[in-house]
Amino acid sequence: MGKEKAIVKISSTSLERVSKQISIVDKILLRRQIRISPTRNTPEVILDRNGIIKIRGRSIPERAFPIFIPIEDWVSGYILNPAEVTCVDINLEFLNGASKKFLVHIMQKITYVSLRHKKFIFNWYYEEGDIEILEIGEDLASILDVPFNFIKLK
Repeated sequence: MGKEKAIVKISSTSLERVSKQISIVDKILLRRQIRISPTRNTPEVILDRNGIIKIRGRSIPERAFPIFIPIEDWVSGYILNPAEVTCVDINLEFLNGASKKFLVHIMQKITYVSLRHKKFIFNWYYEEGDIEILEIGEDLASILDVPFNFIKLK
């Protein structure tokens, strides 16, 4: 008995939809700067191809995946052609476990700029007396095994 080949048919509508999605991702990755506005539970995020990444506010979303995946995708594209110095400023009031996990992934990717002989700087801001946020930053520095600048705000 002969083997039958599987034939996958893709409708022109499906193909157009996929092409549009790819086009949107390409546009996001090629934009000079992306700014994601904060909400009550999500941080303001600035992603700039000049080497500036800022995350500020609260990061306690019920579902972190939809918020952080576009950021992680942008960083994945950015590290292919990074600026000479990438400066990451993180100034969070609160963050939950899911946000911490995504931050680790994103920051780990950023360290890869050193493979292209570029530099990175991680600045972790915390309010004076906010030991919990300071300790989260220290934990991240330990997990990533890279230096952080801890900057106390008054």
